[in-house]
Amino acid sequence: MAYRIDDPCDANWDRMSPIERGRHCATCQTPIIDATDLTRAEMDALVRDAPPACVRLRVGADGNAIFRGPRRRSLGGVVLVSALLVGCGSGAETVEPAGAESAGAESPAGVPLASDASPTAAEEATAEATPETEGSVDRCAAPEPEIPRPQMILMGGLKVSP
Repeated sequence: MAYRIDDPCDANWDRMSPIERGRHCATCQTPIIDATDLTRAEMDALVRDAPPACVRLRVGADGNAIFRGPRRRSLGGVVLVSALLVGCGSGAETVEPAGAESAGAESPAGVPLASDASPTAAEEATAEATPETEGSVDRCAAPEPEIPRPQMILMGGLKVSP
């Protein structure tokens, strides 16, 4: 189903009295259901159970309603612990503290420190892409940002079309 508001109302949402699922408009004595944070499935259920006369919707430039993505259950610390156990990147890195200038130097804890030496030809060859790693995705890379679509919030009589 497609949802639209063809004749938007210009009443001030912030001046309306709060009710359970939205606000009450004193001008037209109508409850206005706030559907700006609903998923499509939640809106479909709302319309199926008791079609509201008036709604507040987030709409795109084409005038059609925009809904939230499906609600996801929070996995809390499970995701964090899993990420820590799996780790990011392909291997451990050695960080040379300031002042360590020679190869073979040791940290105060007795751990060998990295040198400034250039990688050997074998190390460079190993670092090159192989068929297994070519095109692979870095598990720790930030996701691509979602491109915001032009949208606005409208209030008014709900028009539902199949």
